Amino acid sequence: MAYVLIACRWALVLVFLYSALSKLRGRGAFTAFVASVRRMRLFPERLVGPVAVVVVAVEVLVPVLLASRLTAVPGFVTALALLTAFTSGIIVVLRRGTVTSCRCFGASDVPLGRQHVVRNLGLITLAVLGLAGVAAPDDGAAPAGVVVSVAVAFVLAFVASTLDDLVALFREHA
Repeated sequence: MAYVLIACRWALVLVFLYSALSKLRGRGAFTAFVASVRRMRLFPERLVGPVAVVVVAVEVLVPVLLASRLTAVPGFVTALALLTAFTSGIIVVLRRGTVTSCRCFGASDVPLGRQHVVRNLGLITLAVLGLAGVAAPDDGAAPAGVVVSVAVAFVLAFVASTLDDLVALFREHA
């Protein structure tokens, strides 16, 4: 179970860190994120800015909490709560028929779709597995297993953060 915990922690650290940094890389990136939150029409206008700030702050907090096994439980719980909120919001937007992008990982203009729900359900699964891994006895981990777990985490994070591009690539060749 140690390897599952390592992979889940690192994958979520990388995903949340990349997501936050993509919104903070410049004033324009954060402004575009705020505009995308506004177009989702999930919050009253006066709350759009504060909600965007809280989202980014929590996206920064998750990797900090997951960095230590001592704070991994609150890290996984925070990730789970945020991902559940994101997924719920995406479902509401899709059911309303609103066509907008989320700017989840920066400059993508791809409209929200089912692939975003599926991606988030996969990330939710990582948070749940991570919680289970923290609860399991620490059975230690061999260095080679740690390397493989971290490599798997990088692949999972890459797929999650480039999903829009990967879906577009496969649609072009289908």
